[in-house]
Amino acid sequence: MLKKSLSKSKWGSLLMLTVGIALVQLPPDNTATPESTANTIASFVGLVAVAIACILSGYITGLAGVWFEKVLKGSNASVWHRNIQLSAYSIIPALISVFVIDYSTVKERGFFSGYNAWSIATIANQAFGGLIVALVVKVHIPFCLF
Repeated sequence: MLKKSLSKSKWGSLLMLTVGIALVQLPPDNTATPESTANTIASFVGLVAVAIACILSGYITGLAGVWFEKVLKGSNASVWHRNIQLSAYSIIPALISVFVIDYSTVKERGFFSGYNAWSIATIANQAFGGLIVALVVKVHIPFCLF
């Protein structure tokens, strides 16, 4: 994607990681009873279903993320402009759901009724995280706290 490819060692590492996680999930008991065989089959079917879901989810999310990053890095919009654009997609459905579900409460007590220090801290944390994401994507810096 985006003219980048993984080396053979990275593909091998991904394969070994996947196989290792699958092996850890297998039950350690090797006694062959009908119940343990049914549990093993059910575990295997579950493992395959989860593997397919992870592959599809990772592929779709990864593809969307790469495309989104390419679009963001390819424009000259400011970080603040970009952050407003990103938040608009969540603000509109949130406001619609607030007014559909809690219209009477909002009308009687106001929009910010019931907010406490934890609510405000959570909102501030989410806003700060959004600004960090916008900065990392726009400014092209690797961001790591550790």
